[in-house]
Amino acid sequence: LNDLIFYFKYQYITVIEPYAKYDTACTLTLDANGGYFYNEGQATSVYTFGAGNSLSHVGDRPFSYEEDKVFCGWFYDPECTVPADLESMILESDLTLYAGYSGYYTVTMNFGSINPFRAGAGMDLQGEYVTYFNVPIGQPIIDGYLYWSWSDDFTLYTVGWYLDAELTTPLGSGYIPESDMTVYAKWGKRVRTIFLDANGGYFEMLGTNPEFNTIYTYAPGVSLENEDPVLPTPVNADSLKSFTGYYFDAACTQPFSGSMATIPVTGLRTDLTLYAGWSVSYQVTLVQDDTQKVEENVTSSIWNKGNTEGLTVVSNAPIDKFVAVLVDDQVVDPVYYTVREGSTIIDFTAEFLEMLGEGNHKVAIVSTDGTAESTFEIAQPEEETITEEETTAQEETATEEETTTEAAVAPQPAPQPPVSGGGTPGTGAQPAVQNVKNVPQTDDPNSPLLYVILILACGVILAGVVLRIRKQYR
Repeated sequence: LNDLIFYFKYQYITVIEPYAKYDTACTLTLDANGGYFYNEGQATSVYTFGAGNSLSHVGDRPFSYEEDKVFCGWFYDPECTVPADLESMILESDLTLYAGYSGYYTVTMNFGSINPFRAGAGMDLQGEYVTYFNVPIGQPIIDGYLYWSWSDDFTLYTVGWYLDAELTTPLGSGYIPESDMTVYAKWGKRVRTIFLDANGGYFEMLGTNPEFNTIYTYAPGVSLENEDPVLPTPVNADSLKSFTGYYFDAACTQPFSGSMATIPVTGLRTDLTLYAGWSVSYQVTLVQDDTQKVEENVTSSIWNKGNTEGLTVVSNAPIDKFVAVLVDDQVVDPVYYTVREGSTIIDFTAEFLEMLGEGNHKVAIVSTDGTAESTFEIAQPEEETITEEETTAQEETATEEETTTEAAVAPQPAPQPPVSGGGTPGTGAQPAVQNVKNVPQTDDPNSPLLYVILILACGVILAGVVLRIRKQYR
């Protein structure tokens, strides 16, 4: 039983993910070229893709019926003289590729006395766990051939592969075997580490040095799906910058959702760095008119219809970064506002504000690196409010005007009738008035009524004369 060595045969399975529908379908035919796929007798493997698809995900590897040959790559011709690189190929039309085979060297992976979890390793003669893979002659050992594993008790992890049992010479990248060989696993108490990079900010618990990162560590082999960490929020010395979350890259193009389930598979056995993302957050000040100085930061969010003054909106963003003004998410035509310096000051015209309906409206000043937002209200024309003091003053003014009017229309004394005997009015001498009885007094001796009566009397007399003359001539 001690002389028994187990060998394992591996099959490569390609998982094809769904793709968007394309107008042109192309067929990729993989010809085993004297070998077979998966089951003996299957000589081809056929796929249909949309034109323009990459072939980098195609992972079929046929097997040779000759025991001393292994698959060594794909070729454009059956003679295997023109190699094809699936990693960089784009399928533009129907294509057939042919498998090539060559001799190989066997590389044995020796895990030592530690049983690697699910590595398919068996015990060798020295009581060590081993498994192997074949490398075509002349080709390098790629990372995908090697097995990175943790121990079956989850306490250790393979942290590297070496060319010697003493673990002094690392295997290195791109190593090309020149014969059958053995590589040796190095085990360590490997932990998975998450580094947080403040990316221009800093963590308050670590000080303002942006080089400091906070670190989280996890034991290997532990499922991280339900181990979502509570990551601290960094701060920025620039008060205009706001934290937007963590990203997988320093350019902040690949957001980290906060769930460990979104971390790439490669991150499960390597350290991971998450980078803080920042956005510029500008602020807006609303000013009713220039009587309220901008520098005093007076806020007035109501504009009344009928007001001849416009509304001023101030962003603390630099004016050289100004892009546009939006009201209710619509770009405002520059004819309806002016831009002036003092950070960025926007003066809306009264004409534009009159066109807006009553109610609240969102305003945004867009800069190249951020947007300042606020709201203002359009209200009905403002009614005048009269105070109690103003009411009293108006009543007093009205009383004075009424008194002045009455004095202006008061009746004047009637002129005295002519006097005789040398009497002088106002001297006490009594005038000699003859044949004057019950002389009516009027408020106005020049009243038009007297003239009207006189005219009517003349008319009656004239009419009587005319009638008498007519009778005489008949």
